[in-house]
Amino acid sequence: AGLIWENWQQGRHKAVWVSVGSDLKYDARRDLDDVGAKCVQVHPLNKLPYSKLDSKAIGIKNGVIFVTYSSLIASSERGRSRLQQLVQWCGHEFDGLIVFDECHKAKNLIPDAGSQPTRTGKAVLEIQ
Repeated sequence: AGLIWENWQQGRHKAVWVSVGSDLKYDARRDLDDVGAKCVQVHPLNKLPYSKLDSKAIGIKNGVIFVTYSSLIASSERGRSRLQQLVQWCGHEFDGLIVFDECHKAKNLIPDAGSQPTRTGKAVLEIQ
């Protein structure tokens, strides 16, 4: 939360916070409040449609997108993924933070011999 606030003060107004459960969004909000970042909005991705986050309909231009590891690999019936949605929102010039809370949940990116990497592990690598 402190690093997000520091980045915000430096003009970097977008961040992605990845965690294990959607209820931890409230902890993220509390942590931001505790460091004085009450003006930084936290947007739970699981409550938003699968369209462009910065579109006129949704209107998220800045703040923290809070997403779970399982949401990173989710996709809509039309095939649009949450990962694609995040990458589009961040944009090519993204210089904000991506926070991996409980990062052990991004397990098995490089699995033991004979195993395949998990979709979650590959998504975490891709968003970086």
